[in-house]
Amino acid sequence: MATIPNTQKFHTVKGTVDTVERGSAQFSMDRETYTMQDILDTVIHPGVEGSNSVYVTPAGTAAQNGVLLLAGLTDAIAKIVSTTVPSSDIAMNQYSQSGASSYVGYAVNAVQFSVEPQYQATFLPDGTTPTQVLITINWVGNAGPDTFEFDITDLSGGPITIGGGPVPLFPTPASTQLTPSMLIIAPGDYSIASDFILNNLVNVTSLTGQADVNISTSNVKIQSGANNSSHPISIVGLNLTTSLWIESNLSNLTFKNCKALGTNSFSIEPSGTGSIAGTFEDCTGDFRSFGGGVGVTASGLFIRCKATGSGAFGGKGSTSGYFEHCGGAVYTQGNLTGAPAGSFGSEGVTVNGYFYYCIGSGSSFASQNTGATGAEFHYCKAGNQSFGYRNTNNSGKYYNCSATNSGNQCFGSNALSGDTAANARYYNCTANVIATNSTLSSQFYNCHAGSNWAGYIATNGGLAYNCSFGSVGNQGGVTGTGKYRNCLDSSFAIINAG
Repeated sequence: MATIPNTQKFHTVKGTVDTVERGSAQFSMDRETYTMQDILDTVIHPGVEGSNSVYVTPAGTAAQNGVLLLAGLTDAIAKIVSTTVPSSDIAMNQYSQSGASSYVGYAVNAVQFSVEPQYQATFLPDGTTPTQVLITINWVGNAGPDTFEFDITDLSGGPITIGGGPVPLFPTPASTQLTPSMLIIAPGDYSIASDFILNNLVNVTSLTGQADVNISTSNVKIQSGANNSSHPISIVGLNLTTSLWIESNLSNLTFKNCKALGTNSFSIEPSGTGSIAGTFEDCTGDFRSFGGGVGVTASGLFIRCKATGSGAFGGKGSTSGYFEHCGGAVYTQGNLTGAPAGSFGSEGVTVNGYFYYCIGSGSSFASQNTGATGAEFHYCKAGNQSFGYRNTNNSGKYYNCSATNSGNQCFGSNALSGDTAANARYYNCTANVIATNSTLSSQFYNCHAGSNWAGYIATNGGLAYNCSFGSVGNQGGVTGTGKYRNCLDSSFAIINAG
């Protein structure tokens, strides 16, 4: 399908014109000229902008467009709907607690509360509303169901009463609910002299959904106001050459098709600490992006995200999130190019979470980690000194992972202090050099080295099962309760030891 340029012109006629005489002087007099942009403004603008949405389209220079963008954000903020939800009464028997030991609710004018003998009721003043008393009901029996409900009957079959009256209702306090608005931005160039700050309940999206809203600004900052309710907020299609910084613990934020190539993008502002907890889909960052940085935890959901610089995806920090098809590398015939080094928990504190089909370069995936590693890695690829290299306490699970290029010093190599307390598990993993210079209690199943396991010793609880030690071999043997079972040395001789 062809795309009509925005500057393309059309000739039209009014509906009253007789078009039988095409080309007549009368016809020509009634012609009017429109551009493709006029069509876009006619068709899209009214359909997009509504009671809770604002549409911004470029109409001049990048600086002029930036003014329009800021004005559009102001208008979108004004369209956030605030609704007051009044107080309502809920009967006590509508509440239940699973696996809990107490129930807390508010009762009106509570003086006396009769409960079944296996329960105990305590009354405390609310402290704010004199007519309300806080009721806490605790299970006091030695035995009881895992799930218990506080119903309105006692053992004699009568109702639970307060002051001789019926069971009270528990009023829920009045609250304010905010309904987000939406700022829809047409493709184009927008220049803003200062930071572009999103701090209210406003969804921001490109008209096309693609990364074609080109914003030139100091930085884009997402602040806590954008997440001050349970409503999800989405940011789609921003294309930035500067940084996009996110305040800690904004779990309801979703980013799609966004690019930000400044330092610490999709992470916390440099020198800041906290958790990157949102959802990121098909986004691109650079140095220490996606939860990278000292004192930062990548705890969110990261799908098909790419990084062009090192230290991304929890690099220099910690991880606890979910990562799938992330990395940004090109894998061709066993070689990695363009992959960010030092990523996926490299040089971090703790590495937890789940990694599926992710690709890093050298020093990736819990490399040189100073804390505990408990993550799972599935079908991931990296370069040298990856997958638990120089780890302190490696109890991760590695499934079908491989170290490409030269692939040296991977999978538990050069473990600090022997990492004898670790309980890592490696299944079907491959590298040129595996577990070098390490005494490990970890276990290897069907793992294969192209060259060697030089200096590898299986110590107490350690195991190499159905593994090949490479063309050079040089494995170190076993100690304590460590074992080799059905392994192959450099001459393909079967080794069973321990």
